[in-house]
Amino acid sequence: MGELTKGKLQEEARTRRYRLLLDACRRHNTGIMLTGHNLDDDIATMFYRMSHGSGLDGLAAMKQATPFPVQHHAAGHHLIGHPLLDIPKARLIETCHELGLSFISDRSNGDLNYQRNQIMDSLQVLQQKGVLSTEELTTMLKLFKETRRHVQEQLTRAFERSVIVNKQLGESTLILNDSAWLMDRPIATRLIGLLVQFGACKQYPSRTIRINSIYDQLLRCWEAHEHSQRKWLSHLPRIATENGAGLLPMDLTKRVNMPQQTTGGSTFYSLARIDAMRRISLQERLENRKLKSGPAFLIQREPPARVNTQQVLFNPIDLEMRPGQWYLWDDRQYLQFMDPSQPETDPKKRRFLISMMTPADIKEFEALTPDDSSLRRRLYSVLGCTPGSHLYAIPVIREPETGYMCFPTLQTDQPKGLYHWRSIYAGNSILTARFHCLP
Repeated sequence: MGELTKGKLQEEARTRRYRLLLDACRRHNTGIMLTGHNLDDDIATMFYRMSHGSGLDGLAAMKQATPFPVQHHAAGHHLIGHPLLDIPKARLIETCHELGLSFISDRSNGDLNYQRNQIMDSLQVLQQKGVLSTEELTTMLKLFKETRRHVQEQLTRAFERSVIVNKQLGESTLILNDSAWLMDRPIATRLIGLLVQFGACKQYPSRTIRINSIYDQLLRCWEAHEHSQRKWLSHLPRIATENGAGLLPMDLTKRVNMPQQTTGGSTFYSLARIDAMRRISLQERLENRKLKSGPAFLIQREPPARVNTQQVLFNPIDLEMRPGQWYLWDDRQYLQFMDPSQPETDPKKRRFLISMMTPADIKEFEALTPDDSSLRRRLYSVLGCTPGSHLYAIPVIREPETGYMCFPTLQTDQPKGLYHWRSIYAGNSILTARFHCLP
C-alpha cells in the first residue's frame, strides 16, 4: 500500500476491509452484514457523486442493501445492509451515550485532504450557518430515491419483456420487441448500459455518450424493422399465394443492418433471426418465459485481439490447482474442480491448460466422443444459437497428463465425471445489485 497515491489509498483500504468482512460472513454463514451508515453518510454520498457528474442513480446515494463491492466468487451471495440511513449521526451518538455503548471514531474522517471528508466538513459548516438544513437535504435525497425506485420498476419490466440472460457464460440477448421501453430513452439507455456492464463484468458502467450512440442505432434498426413488417403485411395475400403461407421475405430472416459495436469492454452484436428464435425457444423451454420476437442483439465480453484475419489465436494458461481452489479466468469466470478419487484431507495439485474455445476445440471434442451424442448435447444447444466468431466466451480446460477435456461452463467433459467442475460468472453480482436488492 506504500506505493499508492493518497487519492487511491482510501479506495484500496475499503476494498481490503470488505474482503476481510466478506470472509468473516462466509466463515459464519451470514447472509447479510449490517453496517452503521447513517443519514449523514447518505447525504455526503449524494454530494460526492454530484461532484463527479453522476446521474440520477448515483444522486439517489446508498441503497438499503447491496452485494459486497469486491471481486470474489461469493460476492453476490452475501449482502451489506444499511438499516440506519434515515437516522442522523448525531442522534446515533447520543443514543450510544445514553445506553452506555462504546464506539470507535475513525480518525481518518477528520483528514481534509480527502474529498469525501471535505464534503462532509462543508456540509456541517453550511448546516451550522443555517444555509442548509438537515430537513431540506433529507427531502432532496428522498426525491432522488423515489425517482430511482420508479425508474427501477420500469427497468425491471423492460428486462422481463425483452432480455435473456445466460448467467453461466455472462452474456445477454436484447430483443427489440416492445416500443414502450424502446421509445423511453432514460429507460432504454439504462437497460443497454446494464447489459454492457454485465457483459464486461466491470464495477462501473460504460460512458453515457457511447450508450446513447448505441441507442440511436437501435432506434434506426427498429424503424427499419417496422417498415419491413408493414411492407410484408401489405403484400401478405400475394406472398401466401405465391410462396405458401407462413414463409417470410428474406429481409425479415436476416440480421438487422447494424455493425458490431464495442464499448465499456463489451460487444453489441446483431443476431440472425434464426439465432434469436432459437434463444427465445430455449428460454421458453427452460424458464417457461414466452418472449415476443424481434430484432435481437448479443451482448458479451469484447473479443481478444485478432492475430490474423483467418483465426483468433489464444495462448493457453498453464495452471496448477488444488481441489476446492477457486481460479478467476479471464477476469470473468470463477472455476473450481473437485477430484472424487482424492481424499479431502490430502488434496493434490493437478496441472491444467485453460484457453478460449475455438472451432478446432469443437472438432476435437467430437472426435473424442464419436459414439456418445449425449456428451455433446449441451455443447450443441449453445452452439446452435451462438455465432462461431463469439465462442471466445467459453473456457476450455485440458489435462495433458490424462488427455482430459472439459467445457466447465457447459458442464460437458470427456472422460465424463473424471472431475466435478463449478463455474460462477463474476458479473452476476451486477444483476443482483440492480434487481435483487432494496433500492
